[in-house]
Amino acid sequence: MALTVGNIANNPDLDSPASVSFSDAYHENRGNAAWANLDDEVKEQLLRKAGDYMKAKYGVHWSTLFSTLTTVPTPIAQAAAELAFIARTTPLMPNVTRGKKKVKVGPLEVEYDGNAATSTEFVAASLRIAPYLATPVSVGPFVRLVRT
Repeated sequence: MALTVGNIANNPDLDSPASVSFSDAYHENRGNAAWANLDDEVKEQLLRKAGDYMKAKYGVHWSTLFSTLTTVPTPIAQAAAELAFIARTTPLMPNVTRGKKKVKVGPLEVEYDGNAATSTEFVAASLRIAPYLATPVSVGPFVRLVRT
């Protein structure tokens, strides 16, 4: 099935905000040669994964302005291309379980931060997407407090 590209905020049935050709140019300009070595079918699958992640993570947070646009802003397409590149080697939406707080093996001991986020944050993509969100996306147990 062909990749459907467009503004996923106003049409969540679309696969991705970035096309294969856009992503090819994005990664070529950044020297990401591993992207060029993939065939187009794999690139489309990765862009679908990126679109799925963006819809799940940011879907309810899109700003009204972004939702009414018929074209995709370049930073949104760049974020999708970035996430698709990451999806080659890292699951974007892995199943997460809490790790052990303390691990001791012989004389070595490691204690993990109990307040640390349990999921990976894709910073480059998140920073590109942030201006198009109406409400911030919380990270871990923290939320933004707005006083009126």
